[in-house]
Amino acid sequence: MGLPELHAAGAGLAAADLTIVLDAMTQVISRIDHVVIEAEDERAVFDFFHERLGLPVAWPMAQWGPIHEGGINIGNCNIGCNHKLDPNSPDEPRIVAVGFEPHGGLNAALGALDLMGFEHSEPIPSGEIDLPYAPWNAGWTNVMLFRPTPVSFLCEYHHDAAERRRAAIEALAASPNPLGIRGILNTHSNTTDWPGWELLLADGYGTDEGTYFDYDDSIGAGVDEDYYWGLTFDVASLDQAASALGNLGIGFQEGIANWDGLDRLDSLQLNEEEFFGEELYVSFCNREEKLRRLRDEWLGLRG
Repeated sequence: MGLPELHAAGAGLAAADLTIVLDAMTQVISRIDHVVIEAEDERAVFDFFHERLGLPVAWPMAQWGPIHEGGINIGNCNIGCNHKLDPNSPDEPRIVAVGFEPHGGLNAALGALDLMGFEHSEPIPSGEIDLPYAPWNAGWTNVMLFRPTPVSFLCEYHHDAAERRRAAIEALAASPNPLGIRGILNTHSNTTDWPGWELLLADGYGTDEGTYFDYDDSIGAGVDEDYYWGLTFDVASLDQAASALGNLGIGFQEGIANWDGLDRLDSLQLNEEEFFGEELYVSFCNREEKLRRLRDEWLGLRG
């Protein structure tokens, strides 16, 4: 949408109503659709999530055009386990990109990006996926975002993505995993363009059902780099997850937080060597407890 349409949409509206119109027109992202992890041994990453943690397969490990990839269903989000494209990049698993579901469809999201002045690629259609192992054939269209960093893109599927997500959540619930993983709670990143993420994610993002996107200010932290560094999974119970990790022989550390004057179990973090190196931090939290603690801390600060 350009300035003439913007003026027309706002004509005759009170200031509060105009703010609602502007918010609607500048919302770009609905949720995280999938997280892309690259590694030298993508099969080992795929097997870790599927065989060891018991998470269902979203799409099989296979050759998808130029990319060798398998997908893991985490309910509210998928993880793509890819063979690394850059031979000079680290062999250890690391998040290289995040794919976002465009709000209101790709055309509306592109209009919002243009309205806000965010540069992006032209749409990149996959074409029809004529592969016997593909769970869908209609394909998708990606748009790379040139700002903010690190790398992200919009991904619109040419099938009913909401129905696919509903089926994925049902599939996760129908095949309980030993840790009680219910979804991804957070992705974590460092960015040199903190204001860009603030603007891009400002409106309507972060729901109880969705995945939260953390972007830490690299410059303020003295890091001055752009990279994704971690995933936090939502589990039904930290005690259940800790017991399961112990039974599976997977090493972890307990994260303790002081809440209401008491030290409480707040998270579980995998030991670095358990996830093939130190490029990616993996942890587990309970969504309800985490949000309740954050709410109480916020109310405490307000009071």
